[in-house]
Amino acid sequence: MAVSLAEPVAAQLRLPASVLLTIFGVAIGALALVLRSGSFGPGTQDVAEAVTDMPLGSEALLFLFLPVLLFRSAMNTDARQLAEDAGLV
Repeated sequence: MAVSLAEPVAAQLRLPASVLLTIFGVAIGALALVLRSGSFGPGTQDVAEAVTDMPLGSEALLFLFLPVLLFRSAMNTDARQLAEDAGLV
């Protein structure tokens, strides 16, 4: 749902959707850490632990999500603009 909403919201804010999704992910992580402290009750700790103790390692996330993000970026890249900036790239 967040990914579906990211495109129109990012267009309104004039940001790339990937930046908005990154901000959203950082916010989820920060909220989970705050909830994990237990200051909002014991029920919230279980939810927060489910988010922070994911069974996937960083390598699995890297191999699952990085290729998709790179492919999406490649499909949305303006080839003419990239050719102009080839020296800088």
